[in-house]
Amino acid sequence: MTVNNETGAIQPVEEIAELARERGICFHTDAVQAAGHLKIDASKVDMLSLSGHKFGGPKGVGLLYIREGIRVAPLLHGGGQEQRLRSGTENVPSVVGMSHALQLANRGLSDTQERWKELRAAFTERLLGGLEGIAINGGETGIPSTINVSFQGVEASAILVFLDLKGIRCSGGSACTSSRNEPSHVLSAMGVGEDMIRGSIRLSMSIDTTMEEMMTVADVMIETVTKLRAQRAGKGM
Repeated sequence: MTVNNETGAIQPVEEIAELARERGICFHTDAVQAAGHLKIDASKVDMLSLSGHKFGGPKGVGLLYIREGIRVAPLLHGGGQEQRLRSGTENVPSVVGMSHALQLANRGLSDTQERWKELRAAFTERLLGGLEGIAINGGETGIPSTINVSFQGVEASAILVFLDLKGIRCSGGSACTSSRNEPSHVLSAMGVGEDMIRGSIRLSMSIDTTMEEMMTVADVMIETVTKLRAQRAGKGM
């Protein structure tokens, strides 16, 4: 992955691609979480994939970049469309919509990143000021629009129920692992304790996210975690 989909951590893709190229290895990166959030230089890798819905485009359409000279087996056989790589009728409206959405997402990206940094800083400051026993996973080295926070002594599933009732949509991990009732392998690999992992929430910001919204989310989280911890303490008495 160019950007980890749970913590937002930016991986050293260019360095890995160079190591792979020196050894004659074809290198592909999943840049789904990076598009529209981070400047991407596709020329540094052999293959790169994106998903339209991650940067405001239509759902169900994606992009695969293939460096000139790289040969791949056809996905579908038949009419020979798309240079014999994927036969069948192209979904032109979605392709055009994705292309336009990517242009819009990259327009003024530097300014958007700075605004995300401000929102993230204010959000984490509010949380840290209102609660103890929490940790921000991934630090400041990742993309600012993805935040993974752990709350000690509470279950993420319980937090998500309360947030959902308030109209706040976030997750206990990546969408890819949302159906698994297992501790995050990503946070485990980072050395995060299981108690903290089970209380981990992931939030993602869009270009439309406002400071008011982030402060509301922080306040609701503080209220929710405080209540859940009090309930747990009461049951333990």
